Amino acid sequence: MKCEYCGSNLGIEDAVCPYCGKENKFAKKHTKDMRKYNAAFDSTRAEVLANSRRFNGFTARITVIAVLVALIAATLLGINNYYDIRGYREERIVAKHAAEHRAQIDKLMDADAYMDLYHYMQRNRISYSDVIPEYYMVYNACHTYYSFMEYMDYLLDKDSYIEDSDAIESITELVDRLHGYANPTSEYEIKKYYDDRTRDFINRVEAHVNTLVKGYFNLTDEEMESFYTLNKAKKQLLLEEGYERGK
Repeated sequence: MKCEYCGSNLGIEDAVCPYCGKENKFAKKHTKDMRKYNAAFDSTRAEVLANSRRFNGFTARITVIAVLVALIAATLLGINNYYDIRGYREERIVAKHAAEHRAQIDKLMDADAYMDLYHYMQRNRISYSDVIPEYYMVYNACHTYYSFMEYMDYLLDKDSYIEDSDAIESITELVDRLHGYANPTSEYEIKKYYDDRTRDFINRVEAHVNTLVKGYFNLTDEEMESFYTLNKAKKQLLLEEGYERGK
């Protein structure tokens, strides 16, 4: 499954996304389901073992295995059906209001309201909707901007539980990610998710973030221009040194 915040690959048992650190809302449901399954599993196993005393050892083992396999299959099928049904229901709601969503998203894009746009798409469950996929990269750019600002808050807050070096590492990754969105290389993604309006919007987001990076990390014009030619370690070092100079 995909993280609903950053789109990265996510295990259903992951309490938080290993990439952006956001809570996996489906994990709680999965944990609850598995507790219920374990309780049913233990109860059934006890019953089967009690009844198996009437059979010989071979028959008892076959019976236990068959019942447990059936129970596991039924439980997994029920969990998968739950997420399929939920996703189908959410897509129907999006489709019902698709025209309204398009109008509002376009309005927010024109206003460069990156935060408002992120929250709107998140709130209405259209982050990665197949109903209006043309805004897929728009959402990714806004979500990256949101995460960038979040880690900037961590960095500037002296009482934050996150170390400066960790915050700067995350900021480096986010700036790089946004640069990748602004300069796509996948022909499949370009054809499916990009048009002139999307490209122009993402370029504006990146330009705004670059201005913030240059200001907060005290980079010269030359350093900012060469930033994306550096490897990850050098980028992070450049930001750390610039941030220290500004203290």
